[in-house]
Amino acid sequence: MQASQAALDLERVQAIIDSPEGEAAPGCALAIFRDGESQHLFSGFADIEAGRRPDADTLYYAGSLAKQFTALAVVQLVLAGQIELQTPARRYLPELAARTPDITVEMLLHHTSGLPNYAKLAPLAGYQRPSDLVRADVLQMLLDYQGGAFPPGATFEYSNGGYLLLSAIVERLTGTSFAAYVRENILDPLGMSRSRVLEGGFPEDANLARGYTPAEGGFALAEHVPMFGGAGAMMFTLNDLARYFHDIEHGRRVWTPEVARLMTAPGLYADRSPVILPVPGHIFGYAGGLMLSRDWVQHGGNFAGFQAWFGWRPGTGVGLALLCNRGDVDPLALAARVVAVVAPDIPAPDTQRFMLDGFAGRFVSDTLSAVYEIATDEGEDLAVTITPPGRAPSAQLRFLRTGEGVFAAGPVTLVFDPDHRGFCARNENVSVRYRRAP
Repeated sequence: MQASQAALDLERVQAIIDSPEGEAAPGCALAIFRDGESQHLFSGFADIEAGRRPDADTLYYAGSLAKQFTALAVVQLVLAGQIELQTPARRYLPELAARTPDITVEMLLHHTSGLPNYAKLAPLAGYQRPSDLVRADVLQMLLDYQGGAFPPGATFEYSNGGYLLLSAIVERLTGTSFAAYVRENILDPLGMSRSRVLEGGFPEDANLARGYTPAEGGFALAEHVPMFGGAGAMMFTLNDLARYFHDIEHGRRVWTPEVARLMTAPGLYADRSPVILPVPGHIFGYAGGLMLSRDWVQHGGNFAGFQAWFGWRPGTGVGLALLCNRGDVDPLALAARVVAVVAPDIPAPDTQRFMLDGFAGRFVSDTLSAVYEIATDEGEDLAVTITPPGRAPSAQLRFLRTGEGVFAAGPVTLVFDPDHRGFCARNENVSVRYRRAP
């Protein structure tokens, strides 16, 4: 790219992240990773009252962006032979309530356990503000919890509680605090010297971003956030996230090929079909603290006056980190606009397009005895073999993608459920339901 074009692109990106209210506002810190280099842009104030601007070493609270670091800690222990993903979590936390024998570590990792989001449970126990929560108290609430939104492994429901239990397993097996484990085994080896897991409060640091939300024509501090790690509560800088991305793409010191394989492997339900968020408009798979779309590996984070997003497009060397100290921005939408400018030849990040592999499998019907064997084809299409009852398989058919989760071959259309665990085969006004076979 010519220098003049690169400079123009950065000007356009700066306009994307600039605060519409002008300078007297909080803002964002953006890192663009491409071609083995990192470029940083900033908007607004890290601290409005102090008049302090952000830089690449400013610490930002990043909410659930931290879940990938909890997952990374778990994966390290899996590879060390200390954790088995399909083993019941009670093996590592025997005090878990009696209803949990079937909840595995894998289910906690992929949000399929049925355990609650502790942010929703805590108000029922009388906690008024997230910043009032104490790690030990919340952990005990989860260990004692007797309910369950659904049978373990049956569906997806995002759970901060599950990730807090994962961090407790790390502590139990290593004999050290979760914060210390992450520091010694992930952050320090990567040189992420300023990033940290919080342990009860914000650090006393002169270069800290304060969190804000709009209020009465201006902005008010909004910093009542959880202060302990596991589900979130980590702080990062752009420089440190650049070191993390470099290890993902090039270093392989912490993000080894074995770690990468487990971290990005799509989660599976108890019936071994792929975990996909079953909500229209948010079609993504969930891996190790990471969301998987067709084109990007990503995760966001938000709480009160903070928003964050980190993601990369595998195989391209392109990635972004966005850390914001204002709660009214959509970092994923900003990231999509930035990618459209700096890398227009690749798809923008979103949560709408799940990888084609999520459609693959063997499907049967309670209405017809035919069996559908579905595999991925090149590009946007599926290769489908239909076996009529008592007959040899028919020729392989190519179903072309005509919409999100919709594929057609002549007059026959396959319309997949949002969670990809079944579809309707349609031919004009005739429709037959198919479900994924065990």
